[in-house]
Amino acid sequence: MVISMFEFLLGVVTHTPAWVWVLFIFLISRGIKARKPATVTLERLAIIPGIFLIWDIYDLVVYRTLTPATVALWTAGILAGAALGYFLIKQAAITRAEARAASTVRQTTPRCRL
Repeated sequence: MVISMFEFLLGVVTHTPAWVWVLFIFLISRGIKARKPATVTLERLAIIPGIFLIWDIYDLVVYRTLTPATVALWTAGILAGAALGYFLIKQAAITRAEARAASTVRQTTPRCRL
């Protein structure tokens, strides 16, 4: 059992493409940087949601059959996600940075500062 688990892990490590390791290291470094409070522009805050939105629209158009029900459910999901995001941001008490009008101060919780 132990040898089989080791072989499995070795297979995962050796067969993972190099770009996945680069992305993994990048995400780890971004996570470490996100532990500290910082002033972030609104454009930078919108990059990742924008990428996922474009990716989702691409998936919707290329791999799905566009029916009115599909578009309605997708739109309902986007609106529900936007409403939830707005609610969470409002609860987090994100403050506007004084230096730049189009930036916010990203707060961290004590749990993130370990």
